[in-house]
Amino acid sequence: PVENSSLIPWLTVLALLHGLLVQKITGSLVKTNFFLSIVTFVLVIYATFLTRSGVLADFSVHSFQDLGINLYLILFMLASLGIGFGMFFRRRQEIKAPPIKFNELNRESIILASLFVFAVSAVLTFLGTSSPIFTGLVGNPAQVDISFYNKVHLPIGILMALILGFAPFLRWRNRHDQLLKQLFPSLMLTVFSSALVIFLGMRDPMLILFVATACFAFWSNLIVFFTMLRISWVTTGAPLSHIGVGMLLAAIVISSYFEQNERVVLQRDVAQQVMNYQMTYEGFTSAENGKDIVNININSSGSSYLAHPRFYYSGYNQSLMREPDVRANFLYDLYISPLEHRKGEQADHGSHLRLTKGEKQRVGDYEVYFVGFEMANHGEPGMVRVGAHLEISDGTDTYKVVPGVIYGQNRQEAEAGQFPLKNRGENATASVSLHGLNADEKMIELHFEGLGTDG
Repeated sequence: PVENSSLIPWLTVLALLHGLLVQKITGSLVKTNFFLSIVTFVLVIYATFLTRSGVLADFSVHSFQDLGINLYLILFMLASLGIGFGMFFRRRQEIKAPPIKFNELNRESIILASLFVFAVSAVLTFLGTSSPIFTGLVGNPAQVDISFYNKVHLPIGILMALILGFAPFLRWRNRHDQLLKQLFPSLMLTVFSSALVIFLGMRDPMLILFVATACFAFWSNLIVFFTMLRISWVTTGAPLSHIGVGMLLAAIVISSYFEQNERVVLQRDVAQQVMNYQMTYEGFTSAENGKDIVNININSSGSSYLAHPRFYYSGYNQSLMREPDVRANFLYDLYISPLEHRKGEQADHGSHLRLTKGEKQRVGDYEVYFVGFEMANHGEPGMVRVGAHLEISDGTDTYKVVPGVIYGQNRQEAEAGQFPLKNRGENATASVSLHGLNADEKMIELHFEGLGTDG
């Protein structure tokens, strides 16, 4: 949600830039551009509100907790809306502009269509990003699944690619009588590109259509780019940028459709087959900058190399960070990223639990509730403690226990939490330690000692 908060004003800015282009050439869309300018400014403030207010703290690891500035941001947004649209409606009669002819297929009408597509995309993204706020007004806050954005933007992407394919061949104001003749080369290249992705194994009709329209946008603008380059390179900015958009749209779908993902648990010095590779975890290497290196030997077809993904705590982001190791190949890239680090099993085989934030589970006679993460500076300079706030109940009493891990100065130390066992005597206690954590998924793995149960 936090990343999408900045995408929304970016989409309205794109609409505004294309609207200003029409205004510069023909004098049209003046009121539309004023409207988009006001909305974009307010959406930038709204993005700050989503990030800094804490309303998305339970739904994104990149959101801040409540910083106490919510009222100021809300007042700023309301003032911007009131003043902006108040002045706009007061002087709307003074804003004169020639109308656009919607009954003709020219560059003005196609750019206006792109403005509509940008606006629909921004509205749908706004609704999805703001869903925790809207649902919180009527019940428990909830966010939409990532699949929502993929589903609603698939037809939007197809429309945008079609617009990009037609636009470079259209003229300002006048109709283009030989449009089909000029489109013929790019259409033939699009048919060839579509047949290629089908041959490679793509079978989903909507995805094939998406790739086809993206290729249509790419080939149309590539042809226009070389045509304009012979005249002057100064005029090639628009087709060059649209070539990139066509490539981006096609690459998103193709890479997502053909990608392969696999999660594995690698044990120290034990080779394991993963896809077409043999991987061996060879331990951690401490780095001077605190970004510990995970050493993984990768062997494939007789050749091998040492992958060095990183796994460390970032004081700036207040969370665990991962840097993948990327091996670039001609037709594919190999990404290796550590998710979590688990220490070796204890000798007495204590009990284990895996919990996500807000989840309850039982271990022995106790109920364990994971409230959330707690992060604080440790006593030593450069040391940070990441703890898991637990509420452990024996049915009568509830105890707050915060086991944690201390990061910094090229080392990592576990710090267990203690809680009483009243049914075994006055001084009897058990301990719980943080065995692993995944901040992105808000998940922890706990190891209990002294409960007398086997896990």
